[in-house]
Order: sequence, then C-alpha cells, then structure tokens
Amino acid sequence: MIRKIILLLIIFCILPLFKVQAALWTPSEITTNVWYDTDDADTLWADIGATVYATSTVARIDDKSGNDAHTSQVDDTIRPITGTRDINGVNVIDFDYGDWLETASNFSTPSDGEMMVFIVADPDDRNRSSQTDDSILSLMNSSAPANNFISIIPYSTTEFSGLHLFSSSEGTFADLFQNAPHNGPSIYSWTKEPVGGFSSYVDGVDVYPGEGDDLWEEQSLDLIWIGRSRYNSSSYMDYAMGELIVAPVNDDNNREKIEGYLAHKWGLEVNLPNGHPYESSAPTAPPVTPTGLTSSQVSTSTITFSWDSVNGVDGYEISLDGAVATTQTATTTIYSGLTPNTEYEFSVSSYDSDGTSTPATLSETTDRVYSVSYNGNGNTSGSGPSTVGDLSIGDPVVISGPADFVKEGYSFNFWYDQYDPLRLGNRYDEGGQCNHFLLSWIY
Repeated sequence: MIRKIILLLIIFCILPLFKVQAALWTPSEITTNVWYDTDDADTLWADIGATVYATSTVARIDDKSGNDAHTSQVDDTIRPITGTRDINGVNVIDFDYGDWLETASNFSTPSDGEMMVFIVADPDDRNRSSQTDDSILSLMNSSAPANNFISIIPYSTTEFSGLHLFSSSEGTFADLFQNAPHNGPSIYSWTKEPVGGFSSYVDGVDVYPGEGDDLWEEQSLDLIWIGRSRYNSSSYMDYAMGELIVAPVNDDNNREKIEGYLAHKWGLEVNLPNGHPYESSAPTAPPVTPTGLTSSQVSTSTITFSWDSVNGVDGYEISLDGAVATTQTATTTIYSGLTPNTEYEFSVSSYDSDGTSTPATLSETTDRVYSVSYNGNGNTSGSGPSTVGDLSIGDPVVISGPADFVKEGYSFNFWYDQYDPLRLGNRYDEGGQCNHFLLSWIY
C-alpha cells in the first residue's frame, strides 16, 4: 500500500510538469484561394460527380480552402493516377505526359496581384530536349489566357529550373528559379506583392529576389492548369504532385509557416535553409479560443468576467471595448469605474509561443442609476426632503420626513408610493422604474 501511495504521488507531481502538446499548424489557419492535398484520400474522386473515391485514376480533387474550387478532368484517358507513388512515404498523384487537371470555377487571386503559390512536386521529365516549356503548373487569366500567365517549366534541356511569366503589356520573364538545378522533389513557390517584389523559392530558399518586377501588379488570375503549360498549350509534364496551395496574401510569417508545414509533412525538412524558423520542427497551431465566458456581479460601475481555463497556454489577452489588450494568467477579471447603464464588450484570447487564439467575446450592460423624487401632493409651498443620492436596484431609501412641504389647512400624515394608491405600503415598481413618493395629508 505504501508503494502504491508513493507511486501515485510521483505520478501526480510529474504530470503538471508536462505541457500539453500543441496541435500542428495547417493552411486552414489562414485564408486560401485553393488547397489541393493528394494525401487526403477523402478529396480524391474517381468521377466528376464525386460519388466514388479514387483508387487509381483521379477525375477530381476537392478544394480544401472552402471555396469549392475543385480541379478535375472530364477526359478519362488523360487523368493522373493515385496510389502508385509517394514522396518520402506520403501519397502523391502521378502525371504521365499528357495527363492534366483544370480548375475553372470559384478561383481567383486579388486584382492587385498579391499572392503566394506553393506546389510540392517531383519532376520526372527533365531531359525532354524538345520541350523546355513543359509545365507542372500554370495560372492564368481566363479572359486572355495566352497573354497573361505564370508557368513552372523545365526551361532547360538538362534540368528543372524555370519559372516563366508572360504578360502582353509587360513582356516576358524566364529562368526565375536561379541557382539551378532544382530537380526535386521540392517545394516550388513564388510570391507577389501588390507593387513590385516578385520572388520565387525552392524549399524555402529565395532563388529570385525580383524586386521591382511589376508583372502582375493589376492582374487577377482565375484559371489553373495542373500538369499543362500555358506557354505552349500542347506541352505537358511527367511528374508527381503532392500538394498545391494558393493564398491571397504575401507575408514572410505565413510563407515560412506554409514552407514548414509542407516540408515536415512531405519529408523535405532537410532541404530547408539554415536559420529557417521551422527547420527543426513543424509549425504548431495557435491555442484554442477560451470557452465558458460569463459575466457576474454586475453593478452600476463594475462587471466581473470569467471563463474556463485552457490547458497548456501561457496566459490570456483581455480587452474591454477594444482597448489595448492586457495579459494575465487568471481566468477571472473585474472591471471597475464603469459608466452606469452602458453596454461593454469584453474579449479574451489565449496565447502561447505559437500565437494567439481568436477571441471569445461577451457584451454586458452595467446597472442603471435610480433616484427618488417626492411629490407634495397638492402642497401650496415648500419642498421635499433632501435629494437622495444615486441608487441601484435593491438599495434602501431613507425618508427624512416631510421637509418643509406646506399645504394650508392640512398637516403631514405619511409618505406613500404613488404606484400604491391603496397605501398598503411602499414598494419598488416592477420593471425598474424610479420610485416617486407622494405625501399623504390629514385634514
């Protein structure tokens, strides 16, 4: 028995030392235009109508962004295949030369051109000397697809190295994956700021810091070809695709998170550059939003807010009516010095080293301030008792007498509530109205 007690004590003492493991970050934490994941079997379909899951040829890949921008191929003779290939043990779909998919609805990038594009790919067809413009991916403007597009292409007869951009108004750029070769499997990506700043990356390494290239400053892309070139629409690509993500923003924080997420998922983390924030571990999701938010002890000037504890977080950010947030570790806070009869919105978020959760919010209104008035009930002169201070519901009212109310021919009898005509006793009016006392005279 003694040994059991000691063992239990050791367990209970050690458990609090371990922090709850945070969930891994995924692109669901940000806004995306499209998100195709070939390792997610629930998104791969053998038919366009999405009634049978794919075990061989893939007719459709569902979009995980929530935009329903699914990509598909109606021709069953040129569909890629699932279940026959992988990248470091993770399932991919395999495109033979001529296979391709198209995203033709519910997809568009911002008109200012800002975007981030990522594709995990393993190109096979690196040495087709006659087709340096084969493409693993093309994004274009459907209204003028031949005039405005971006394609990832071999661009070389001996190695996979190219990102080809074309705009009828701006000209042609190629070989934007510099420091080649980049034969994969790799994470190929590019980012575009609203004004200037076009960059391309391979496994998180900036291989084209193209400051000032305003090729897509005012272009919106709304069509994707996967496995087919827009530069030469009869050119395709023999390769394997793992995951494709297009996001309508461009910032280093989210770019690095997506790179870290893809690298660790697809076994490519060893390719990340030294100093990359996720070279050693995958990004983790911010903590969950606090639940059970309630208010209590509401008065004319104070409100108490409480919420349930969130396991494993460092603390909570709290704010009232949008004021600068403060932090604390307790799950209760009291605000005082508030204005009576005023609605306040309180918000609380949990935070840790991985970020800050979305806030939980609750609105509460402070109590009204009440006053008491005295009616001389036909008095001919004088005034009532001294003004009673501000009151809350339930506060006692002390009447100090008739003060100097005068009514000729009458003498003071007592006070009664004007809502109590039978004079059965003073009472507070239901509904929270102010109380008005009438003076009863004796003739």
